[in-house]
Amino acid sequence: MKQRLANLPTLAGITALAVFICTGTAWAQAGPSVQGTITEKESGALLPGAEVALQDTQYKTRSGSDGRYRLDGVPAGDYTLVVNYVGFEDFEASVSVTASETVTLPIELDARYEFADEIVVQAVRFGQSKALNEQKEAVNIKNVLSEEQIQSFPDLNTAEVLQRVAGIGIQRDSGEGRFVSMRGTPSAMTNVTVNGHQVGYSNTENRMVELDVISAAQLSGIEVTKVLTPDMDADSIGGSINLKTRSAFDQPDGVTNFTLGVGDNSIADGTHSRSSFNYSTVAGRNQNLGFSVGVNFARTAAERHNNEQRWGSEDTVGGVEIPYALTNSEVQFSANNRDRYGANARLEVRIDEDNKLDFSVVQNYREDDQDRQITRIRWDRGDYISATEVEGLRLVKSLHDRLEEQESTTYSVAGEHRLGLTLLDFSLSTSSAHTKKPDGQLRPEFQARGYDLGVIDIGGKAPRWDPARMDIHASDAFEFDIVDEKFENTTSTIDAATLDITRPMQWNSDTGELKMGVKLRALHKERADLRSRWRWRGDDLYLGQFEGTGSNITEGGYNIGRVYNREAFRSFFYSNQGPGGFEEEVRNDVNLGEPYNAEEDITSVYAMSTQEYGRLTMLVGLRAEFNELDYTGANLVVNDDDVISNTQENVARSYDFVYPNLQFRYRLDPETNLRAAYTRSMARPNFWDSMPFSYTHTDDEEITRGNPYLDPAISDNLDFLVEHFLPNVGIISGGVFLKSIDDFNFVTATTQRGGPFDGFDVESPVNGGNAELMGIEVAWEQQWNSGFGIYANYTYTNVLSIDLGEQTDRDDIDVLPEQRERLGNLALIYEKNRILTRLALNVNGRWMTEVGESADFDEWNDSAMYLDYSFTYLFDNGLELFLQANNLTEEVVYLYLGVGSRSSEHNITGRTWGAGMRWSF
Repeated sequence: MKQRLANLPTLAGITALAVFICTGTAWAQAGPSVQGTITEKESGALLPGAEVALQDTQYKTRSGSDGRYRLDGVPAGDYTLVVNYVGFEDFEASVSVTASETVTLPIELDARYEFADEIVVQAVRFGQSKALNEQKEAVNIKNVLSEEQIQSFPDLNTAEVLQRVAGIGIQRDSGEGRFVSMRGTPSAMTNVTVNGHQVGYSNTENRMVELDVISAAQLSGIEVTKVLTPDMDADSIGGSINLKTRSAFDQPDGVTNFTLGVGDNSIADGTHSRSSFNYSTVAGRNQNLGFSVGVNFARTAAERHNNEQRWGSEDTVGGVEIPYALTNSEVQFSANNRDRYGANARLEVRIDEDNKLDFSVVQNYREDDQDRQITRIRWDRGDYISATEVEGLRLVKSLHDRLEEQESTTYSVAGEHRLGLTLLDFSLSTSSAHTKKPDGQLRPEFQARGYDLGVIDIGGKAPRWDPARMDIHASDAFEFDIVDEKFENTTSTIDAATLDITRPMQWNSDTGELKMGVKLRALHKERADLRSRWRWRGDDLYLGQFEGTGSNITEGGYNIGRVYNREAFRSFFYSNQGPGGFEEEVRNDVNLGEPYNAEEDITSVYAMSTQEYGRLTMLVGLRAEFNELDYTGANLVVNDDDVISNTQENVARSYDFVYPNLQFRYRLDPETNLRAAYTRSMARPNFWDSMPFSYTHTDDEEITRGNPYLDPAISDNLDFLVEHFLPNVGIISGGVFLKSIDDFNFVTATTQRGGPFDGFDVESPVNGGNAELMGIEVAWEQQWNSGFGIYANYTYTNVLSIDLGEQTDRDDIDVLPEQRERLGNLALIYEKNRILTRLALNVNGRWMTEVGESADFDEWNDSAMYLDYSFTYLFDNGLELFLQANNLTEEVVYLYLGVGSRSSEHNITGRTWGAGMRWSF
């Protein structure tokens, strides 16, 4: 806090400088105003972001989120007021302004669609109109998804919704989208907010946000910001994603709707189900109170049948080196029953036209119950006769039995107050998140020794072995070895307060505004896991005593042998602990070495001026962020399993950065924008990489350590875009972006020099890298009068240069981790009368998941194509029946090491279908 107060003079100086550079500006003068609310004529729904102007004058504005517009300081006289909105007829009206009165002019706009009397327009087209209009009128580059568009694709969670946006790739877990990355950058370089408030981090080690926790049914829209403005947090090199929940004032007549659905997966046992309910109303004497509430639930039964390989250098019994030998193979059958719960509530108070308050809470919870049956072949525990023949190896049967809980909750209060011509905004928010395994994760292992096996198709995507040469069904073949038990507990909170001031201002321009603000953000994150090994001290224990009844054949055709009865083993384990039974060996390397505590206080200040010169809109601004960090970790020295020493280390440090921002939008004609921008942004290092921890294993002569002095990656960004908005609610756009990223973090291997551990191998994250990234994005969205339409986009990214600095010998890397060279979407659409249908193809290019010690050991996720389908039939009474299907071609997720013929993972998740109803009234 003292340091934060010490920063205030600097903050004030930067703000004063931002105002000073506007020397010669003219503040808008108080006087008569023209104001009102803009709505859609048929439904009365509010229209935010409408362009409002007094013709042939410099007086321009845009309607706010509540549909209201206000033109201040208008001299007395007669004017023509004009309004422009995507998908609606242009509006004109005569206005007479006197010196002493405020003119109130409500405006109703007519839909411009060629088939505006059709039922389909009432929802899909209207929602898309609002989304495209917001995109068109924004001073920066962004994509906006409406609630109607979100519902039109068969996407269950937020990550899957975002894969439809140009430049966004997703990572999947058991077939379901989880993490997103933007514009060729890693997932941790993308910021995620809910209603503008940052989401807490539930991940144990990094800054990635698990978007599979948040149901698509909870959202009223999504803003994907690709070029930041100075009033946004700077930690978004890839971009920023804002998830929006419903406002009662979106539809003042009130909304009540619910959804019910069921489904299935082609390879999983269990039925999918989902339901949601949303209600909103506007009340009060002056219709000034808005209340909205929503709840949702989804249950999925997902299965993943996969084959995993590990490779290394081995010698045959004859002394011949096998440079890439199979050292470990696993066949897994993983069943995940996932329950998702979501709830949101919002109270909006319009005290009067100049004062508003907004209270909201958004909560999401996910429960993932996993039963993973594993058969593992330890090739490296036998004698290699050749690369495809091993004698005397070891077989292991193991189980992953765990229940994982993840929760994310955000509370916020925001206010808007107008003092004359000055607009004052404030917000207070707190966001918490956690990941826990409250009942512990059990991983028992049973082993069998002395098997001779041969590998079949070692260069294929799923190498096989000869099952005739191994008896994996014998009840006494697998004897108990060990149980690994782990309790996870990671929590984080983010508290934030913002204050923004906006005032009309002209800088030798037609119209403009100056906006300044300050933000205080405090983050706390900690991890405290517990882990133990348990050994059996009683009579011989065999797998046959816990045999289950499930299938032992995976979709890949593998016979994994006997499967566990997870309930039987868990019951036996907890009932037989103590002398003569299961005896505990505490994992001090985890319990003492992995807990950490992170405190981050970030103070931000910014100033930005937005000016209009005829068709040209210019934004110039500056943001400064002052970071105070306090990290605590453990320095642990172990020999085998014995702890030699354990000390806590605390590191406190600070750093400051300034982020300039310059953006231009030129309106070539009323429906075409040319855009250009230069911005600077950053990405903070992952939490675990930044901790002052170290593991020193004296028996292996290895050290793994964090680096609390890591600096954030800094990116200078150039963006160019042309976008043309089509009359029947569509868009054609194309652009280029370039990013010069300095000081990105990566893990390097070195040798310890000096001290008691001289000569030990050291693995640690470092700064020093630089990369030049270029990308091209094109998009086409159009609907024809016939009802047919297209939704398409394509993104290409390429690293122009990359330099990892002096910390590593690798000079052959030409991609960034998680960078997809190609991303694309193509959806064929039919929307006519009562039918809405989409056949959607999503292409996710290959990407590097992990940088190895050499190119041969880089791990790659191969490219994949997913084909999805949705069909909806609309009735007059607001009822909708829908049918949805995902992964129709049963695409396989394939990972490989170095080259495509060296398989790392081969995952089969099957296809999913669902059907149900939505009813709005």
